[in-house]
Amino acid sequence: MLFPTHLAAAYTISKHTSTDALAVITGAALPDILDKSLAAQGVTTLYHTFGHSIYTVMAAIPFLRESQRGRGILLGWMSHLLLDGIQMIINGRASDVQFLFWPSIQHVPEVFLPPIRFSKHYIGTPAFYTEIGIWVTAILTFVTRS
Repeated sequence: MLFPTHLAAAYTISKHTSTDALAVITGAALPDILDKSLAAQGVTTLYHTFGHSIYTVMAAIPFLRESQRGRGILLGWMSHLLLDGIQMIINGRASDVQFLFWPSIQHVPEVFLPPIRFSKHYIGTPAFYTEIGIWVTAILTFVTRS
């Protein structure tokens, strides 16, 4: 999923679960903020590593589950990983879901592009149209629950 769609989905989730919107949106942004920054600095060569790893989420659970805000961050973070996995499956790249198990599995994705080039490649794919549905849902949620 594209970064703004993660934020729109997080907003929608927060409104439908009565969870703090800022916490859920922060959690949804976290994987890309971490991993895109690491890749841009040359620390990693992949765009789905530390922040997109289920192991990192599991390590964070004991610290984040203790507060309502922390649980919101976890909810957003897990929604990000779920949406990225769904996007890969919808676009016929189910093997790319292995990113969830980094660093145990060092998987090079089928589509290996930096964020801007990936966005251009992504437009028109089946998952792109799924994102339109997420945006429509977010807009309807905003209109009806604000």
